[in-house]
Amino acid sequence: MPSRADFEKMNARVAEAVALCEAAQERFEQIHAEMLKTFHDGHQPPRRVSNQEDEARTRLFEARLELSKQLRARRRFASADD
Repeated sequence: MPSRADFEKMNARVAEAVALCEAAQERFEQIHAEMLKTFHDGHQPPRRVSNQEDEARTRLFEARLELSKQLRARRRFASADD
């Protein structure tokens, strides 16, 4: 039977994953806005910005996967308590 401390650790991991997702989402939105501004100004964004957007999109995807993994683990953990 899982202990209360174990469940709190799971909750902390989920909270960390949520924070990671939020940070990754914010970074992606900043870079994407920079790209859109460049496009609206009639210019092609520098390759560096395009690469940053690709990297930010990848980090966001990875953060969402981690969050999903932690939520699944917490659900399994909670159901073991039943």
